[in-house]
Amino acid sequence: MKKQQRIIHDFIYFYKDKNKNNIPILTGSDIRFESIIWLDLEQKKKIFTNWEKSKNNLFVFVDGMEFKLA
Repeated sequence: MKKQQRIIHDFIYFYKDKNKNNIPILTGSDIRFESIIWLDLEQKKKIFTNWEKSKNNLFVFVDGMEFKLA
């Protein structure tokens, strides 16, 4: 039986400042792509509390693509 290879997804959460520069706030790696993209409400609250400028301005860069999360 072949061993299934797991893909590790490196990611950066960030917000954009008034000049549209990406300001990184968190980085990490995970094998579950969906857990990077679909943050639960508690995770979002923690991010918004620590980085107020990320509210309605939260993005993630993963696998070479940028996603707007909030």
